[in-house]
Amino acid sequence: MRARWRGVPVLLALLLILSAFPGRAYALGLTTGTRHAVVRNKFTTSSIGGGYAEWVTQPISAAWSSTNNTRFIVQSLWINTDNYSSSWIEVGFLDGAHTTSSGYTYAHGFYTARGIVSGGVIQAYTEYLISGPSTNNGTNHTYEVQYNGNNSWGAYVDFQLGQAWSGAPGADAIDVGLETNTSASSASRITTTRLQYRDPNDTGTTGWHYWTSGVVYNEDLNYTNDRWGMSVGWSTQFTSSYNEKIAQ
Repeated sequence: MRARWRGVPVLLALLLILSAFPGRAYALGLTTGTRHAVVRNKFTTSSIGGGYAEWVTQPISAAWSSTNNTRFIVQSLWINTDNYSSSWIEVGFLDGAHTTSSGYTYAHGFYTARGIVSGGVIQAYTEYLISGPSTNNGTNHTYEVQYNGNNSWGAYVDFQLGQAWSGAPGADAIDVGLETNTSASSASRITTTRLQYRDPNDTGTTGWHYWTSGVVYNEDLNYTNDRWGMSVGWSTQFTSSYNEKIAQ
């Protein structure tokens, strides 16, 4: 998800339909009145202390321009937080509109974001870029969100902390996938591997496990059944997924 948010009551219905938390596209799409779509693989269990995935950076473009400066596309990992609520943290790779306190700027690289949901409405959305790792196509990177205790979560790229976020423990869902708010965007096929979740009480490195189940979603949030050339599926069931986007 992305965009600084002012609450919009209609989001409550969307949150219920989409099971758990939204993504950057939902926030930006609703605030700007644009359409938005997402393809994702989802894992749920009774309690989670973190989520992990890897993928090789592929060509990805939002077809952003100064006259289309809210366009974006992201490949991300999301996890809900705060006692199994719809609030969430995400980490991933973006192209297009980066949300700042003063508006949107263009970015191509790693990012993390935090959304606070109360009463079914997004009350706050904050986003930061993460610098350091290579943004070149063909480079493999790890993405992770985990609870670190004392009401603090960490978002990591290549095992390096990109941002610490305040938030209570209590997660039960991880999503990995692709989001966009424009049919003009594109992404070559991205294969996500090593889909894992962390035991909620783990304090070391032995509490990580591969997904044992999962559900595939291909959603157009304007309900026109036009997915804008997006596709999603399993490469190896529950442990490896793929998604892509063809520009239209």
